[in-house]
Amino acid sequence: MGEKCPFCNMEHDKLLDAVTDKANKIAENFTEESFPKIWGIGMGSIITLPMNRKSLAKFMFLTGATQMITEYLMNEHEKACNEKN
Repeated sequence: MGEKCPFCNMEHDKLLDAVTDKANKIAENFTEESFPKIWGIGMGSIITLPMNRKSLAKFMFLTGATQMITEYLMNEHEKACNEKN
């Protein structure tokens, strides 16, 4: 059994899994729409690894977007829980 959220008494594991899943789906859509435009501007010129630079850059973009969206959704959850009290 996971830890309970101090704001809504929901298990953290289930909440974090749900939020992470939602954030990942949003980030995937965002990446698919936005990354090609960004890649076209920079052409990956700053990445010098021996692997496929575009794939690496896209993965890094997706990872960053997922982390930002997860944090945003968790903050929104906390706000909603605080408003209930």
